[in-house]
Amino acid sequence: MGKTPSVLPRAAALGAVGGMRSMMPFALLSLAARRGEGDGASLPQVLASPGVSALLLTLAATELVLDKMPFVGSRLEPQPLFIRACVGAASGALLARAVAAPPVQGAVVGTAGAMMGAFAGYHIRAGLDHWTGLPDPIFGALEDATAISLGNCAVGLRITK
Repeated sequence: MGKTPSVLPRAAALGAVGGMRSMMPFALLSLAARRGEGDGASLPQVLASPGVSALLLTLAATELVLDKMPFVGSRLEPQPLFIRACVGAASGALLARAVAAPPVQGAVVGTAGAMMGAFAGYHIRAGLDHWTGLPDPIFGALEDATAISLGNCAVGLRITK
């Protein structure tokens, strides 16, 4: 129980990342598992697999590009929002499990984080776009950077060695 309080904010943060970029939490967890950084050494071995890691990183990178396209629908529509909630739950549970905390607690806060990340990311980005008149992809790239940075902190990845 001692590790539960410290992991819950990180699980919520990782969920928020999933609310902003749905594939990013799994890609970051996979990187942590491959590097053995943060709690990565305690993550499921499948995440450390080179093939799985390459797939997850490819999916995350593809999402970063597609997010800027005008034909992509809103993350706040029911189906994408449900997927983000599931990503938040799964990534929060994995992070909690990695530190021997109850996965269900990680799943709950990960889901809440995903909902906050989805709504906050959408409304902040739309507001900045409206208020500044700058092209939306600029704010999408800032959201990408925020998601990557927040996710790195949540899973314990070091940016430089």
